[in-house]
Amino acid sequence: MKKILLLYRNAFGGLSHPAWMMSVVMLINRSGAMVTPFLSVYLTEVLGYTLNETGIILSTYGLGSVCGSFLGGWLTDKVGHFKVQFLSLTIGGSLYFVLLTLRSFEALAAGVFILSLVNDTLRPANSSSIASYARPENVTRAFSLNRMAINLGFSIGPALGGLLAAVSYQWLFIADGTTCIMAGLFFFFYFRNKQGRQLHTSTTASLSAPPAKERSPYRDKYFILFAILCCCFAMMFFQLLSTLPSTTARCIRCRKAALVAFWL
Repeated sequence: MKKILLLYRNAFGGLSHPAWMMSVVMLINRSGAMVTPFLSVYLTEVLGYTLNETGIILSTYGLGSVCGSFLGGWLTDKVGHFKVQFLSLTIGGSLYFVLLTLRSFEALAAGVFILSLVNDTLRPANSSSIASYARPENVTRAFSLNRMAINLGFSIGPALGGLLAAVSYQWLFIADGTTCIMAGLFFFFYFRNKQGRQLHTSTTASLSAPPAKERSPYRDKYFILFAILCCCFAMMFFQLLSTLPSTTARCIRCRKAALVAFWL
C-alpha cells in the first residue's frame, strides 16, 4: 500500500494548487453522474417507452454531446473558459430538475438534447482551464490528475445512483443536478479571482515580418485519423451507458418472472 501511495505522490507531486482544485471540481461533478447510466432504464421501466423510442431519445443525447463540444470550443475562444465552465455546470445542473418534469416523447427528446448540449460545452472549457492554471512543465500530469478525478467520480456516481434508484428514480435527477450546481459554485468562488497563463499571446509583428499562418486541424491527416478511431471506439464503448443498463434490467425482470413461475 505504501508503494502505491508513493507512486501516486511522485506522479502528482508538484502540481499547482489551482490544478488540484480543478480536479476537485470534476470529482464533485462526476460523483453525481447518475442520470446518464440509468436514463435508458428510467425511460423504459418508469415512463414505459419502447426500446425504439428510448433509442431515439438516447440518440438525441449523443447528438447534443457532439454539438456541445463544438459549441464549447467556440464559446471558450470567444468569452473564455471561466464563463463557459461556470455556466455549463450551473445551467446544466438546473436542467436536470426540468428534465424530471418532462413526460411526452417530443419534450423528452428535446430536453435530453439541450441537457447534453449544455453539459458538454464543459469539456473544451475544462481542458482550456487545466492548460491555463497548470504550470507549463506539469500540463500533462495536470490533465492526468483531472482524468483520474473524472474516472473516480464516475465510479462513485453510478454506485450511489443504484442505491437512490432503489428508493426513487427522481432522486437521481435531484442528486445529479445538485452536484453539478455545487461544482459550479465551488469553481466560481475559488477561481473568480485567479489569473491563469495566457495561452494565446498577441505579439506586435513588424510590417516586414507577416504573422505565421495557423495550421488548421482539419488538414492534419494524423489528427483526423486519430479522431476517427476515437469515434469508432466510443461508439462501441459507450454502449455501456445505454444498451447495457436496459438489457440488464430486462434480464433481471425475466429472471424474477421465471423464478415466480417455477414456484407456482
